[in-house]
Amino acid sequence: MRAFPLKAMFTLTKHNRLDADVLEQTPDLTSEINLETRVRLGLEDELLCWKIWR
Repeated sequence: MRAFPLKAMFTLTKHNRLDADVLEQTPDLTSEINLETRVRLGLEDELLCWKIWR
C-alpha cells in the first residue's frame, strides 16, 4: 500500500453569534489553516494512516 500526498488549505473564522447580520461583518477571529501530509488508505483492511511532518 503506497502513501499519497494530501494538501488542504482552509480559513477558520469565529463570530460571537450566528445571526445573518453578524455573519456579514468581519469575524472576531480568523485563522488560515494549511495541512501537508501523506496518507495511506487500506480500504479492504479499514485502515487509514497519516504521516505527520514537522
